[in-house]
Parts: sequence; C-alpha cells; structure tokens
Amino acid sequence: MINVSAFLENLEKKGFKTKHVKTGREACEYLLQTIQKNASVGIGGSMTIEEIGLYDELIKRGNEVYWHWKVPKEKTNETRDNACKADAYLCSTNAASMDGTFYNIDGMGNRVASISYGRQPLFIVMSVSKITPSKCAAMDRIKSIACPLNAKRLKLNTPCAITGKCNDCSSADRFCNVTSILERPTGKREVYVVVTDEKLGF
Repeated sequence: MINVSAFLENLEKKGFKTKHVKTGREACEYLLQTIQKNASVGIGGSMTIEEIGLYDELIKRGNEVYWHWKVPKEKTNETRDNACKADAYLCSTNAASMDGTFYNIDGMGNRVASISYGRQPLFIVMSVSKITPSKCAAMDRIKSIACPLNAKRLKLNTPCAITGKCNDCSSADRFCNVTSILERPTGKREVYVVVTDEKLGF
C-alpha cells in the first residue's frame, strides 16, 4: 500500500509544492486557479492532461496554449518549441518513487527537457497509481505499463505494443530514446505537483 501522505511530505522536503485532490476535475480547477489568466501555457504529451480537460478550459478563458497534440502535423515541431518557452509548462510523469523522485522516458525529448530546465513554473499532474516504492519499481512501471500502452495508443510498430513489455528494441518506431530523473526542482524554479486519487493516464 502506497502512503500518499509520506510521498507528499518527501516532495515538500525537497522543495516541491504539492496539492492532493480526489479527482481530475478538482485538479483542473486547482490549475485554473493557479495559472495566471494572461499566461502562455506549454503542454507536453500527456494523457493525464487530456483526461482532466484542462486544455479546453484554458483555451476557453483565453490563455495562449501550445500543445503539439492539438495542431496539424506540419506545425508540431514549431509548437513543441513554443511550449518550451511558454510562461508555464504542464505535463505528467511516467513514474515517481516514494522518496519524491520523478522518472520519465521520451521519444523527442521536448518534455523531459522542459521538466529539467526552465525558469517558468512547472506543473506535474499525476495519479497516485504512478507512485512506486523505489527507482527500480519506477523504471519497471515505465517499461511494463507506460511505454507499452503509449505505443499501442499511437499504433507504433514496436514489440512492446504487442507483447506489453519492453524488449529494448531497435524498431524505427522506438520512442524510448531519452530517460530523465528529476530529484529536486532545478535552480529556484517553482515546481507544483498535483496528485489525484483518481486513476488517470498511463
């Protein structure tokens, strides 16, 4: 059984700002209250952000939002670049360990780059289902749950999309290209971690 309170306490000790909510809807409402109405917002690839409906709410109230999932294919690279430079950056995480460390794997690297570096506030939205006991368990979660499910969702021609587990492949569609570990906020950056009891994302 994961002790969510202990996880949040470990995050706070490291300098992360935390918010624990029951549902994705509550997470969305908190983020709308916290992100400035005139801020530009960048979003990294995230089923969690998609599921809580935040993108539509930000657009509705007039924020300028850069999310490569929401633009034509020919504009994805430009949108990724703009997202990295926005006033606030939103994403989820592939896994976290109980000591308050975040683990992520990317294909393009834009998301992990924005998690690792930036002067703007960073918002990590995650379900308690992504909390794991240790680094090894976190990496196992990514390789056996997050990446296979994402490969299947994207209809990629990778072994994990079929077998449901990592084969350390050399497929042309491979998207396990860069791994990042975030132990503490970088510099004096504000990093908000919003944890939901509701199971969201992969």
